[in-house]
Amino acid sequence: MPNLTGFERKLTVGSGDVELAAHLVIPGKAAGAVVVADGGESGRRHPWARLAVALNQAGLGTLVVGLRMPQEMLSDGSRFNVRGRAIASVR
Repeated sequence: MPNLTGFERKLTVGSGDVELAAHLVIPGKAAGAVVVADGGESGRRHPWARLAVALNQAGLGTLVVGLRMPQEMLSDGSRFNVRGRAIASVR
């Protein structure tokens, strides 16, 4: 992503009793911000990552929150409350 004189941070977001990894990007002169809840694995080729880059290039800030904990990504059978974590992460 081009540097738009804004800022970028990797951080954690509290969601109930868990801490979730998040990536915040605020372009310079951002017109607003969008929270993206990512329920799967992340990476530059992931659709949510591409969406976030497109939003940033359009002048919107993004907070991409990974809803799965690292240990949950190791097992395809893990279950978690996606809706509950998504809501708690933006409160």
